[in-house]
Amino acid sequence: MGAGVFVPARVLLLLMGVLFSLVIGLVAVIMMRATGVSMVNSIFRGGAAFTASMLIWIGAMAL
Repeated sequence: MGAGVFVPARVLLLLMGVLFSLVIGLVAVIMMRATGVSMVNSIFRGGAAFTASMLIWIGAMAL
């Protein structure tokens, strides 16, 4: 048979949440830059959006 690595479903869900949150953070940075905000401020806003999205995702996984 195959020698594949077994990855639990919860780990896959967490990785999917990380990718989803990264996209949200990137969109937040792009939107902030489009409005003329400085790069440093937009990166901090994108980081805040990433953190909030991950906290919501991890909370939803706990339910």
